[in-house]
Amino acid sequence: MHFSLLFSLLFSGVLTSQARVYEDGTLYSKKNPQQALFKYKVTEEVLEIFPPMTVRRGVYTDMQGNILVTEESRYQKGKLLSLEIEHKQRQEKWTATVKDGRVYFENKDKKGKVKKDDIKLKPNFVTRANLKDYLFQRWKQLMNGETVKMRYAVLLRQETFGFKVKKDREEVINGEKMLVFRMKPTNFLIAQFVDPIYFYVRVRDSIVTKTIGLALPLVQRKGEWEEIETITVFEEIPTRPAQ
Repeated sequence: MHFSLLFSLLFSGVLTSQARVYEDGTLYSKKNPQQALFKYKVTEEVLEIFPPMTVRRGVYTDMQGNILVTEESRYQKGKLLSLEIEHKQRQEKWTATVKDGRVYFENKDKKGKVKKDDIKLKPNFVTRANLKDYLFQRWKQLMNGETVKMRYAVLLRQETFGFKVKKDREEVINGEKMLVFRMKPTNFLIAQFVDPIYFYVRVRDSIVTKTIGLALPLVQRKGEWEEIETITVFEEIPTRPAQ
């Protein structure tokens, strides 16, 4: 095959699986659960290269369809290669790239100023993009009541923080038995200022139906952008780990 033809096949999108919906949800205000604030959808496709690469693209919109935040993550052999978040409300872009045993951060603010930093990659390094994968791979431990620990990356801060996830309780919602898992900081002092994140998992099929925690998009109050805690209710889409 001529090189130019091979090049065009590799980079024209021809050798790409059909994109599927990976996550689809609506974010409601935690204080007012009837108030829908944002929509969130993630699509996933596999690039048929060797080894195959999984690409996930997420979009947060307001209820009128205006794009607020976009994110793109890439994986090979089940491992995160990169995550890029473009926060249109903040007018900032944050990236994390995993390479040669290190994590390279690069942030660009609304004035175009670039800040870079890097840290050593640890086996339990996790971002918002591959959190479900990480927990899915340790599902047996969680079901046995064990605590799963991680170093959770906050791209805005260009650093990681210790978090732990453990089964918190069981609930019955609309006749369905649910397991509730709690994720909170391992550092006692940080835990006093950071509210836990909760995951609701339906027992009969292990599908995450709801999460409670801080949203990535912001709300405007008195002319200022503010963070807000939300309840994310997901459509019933089975989760599978990245390839």
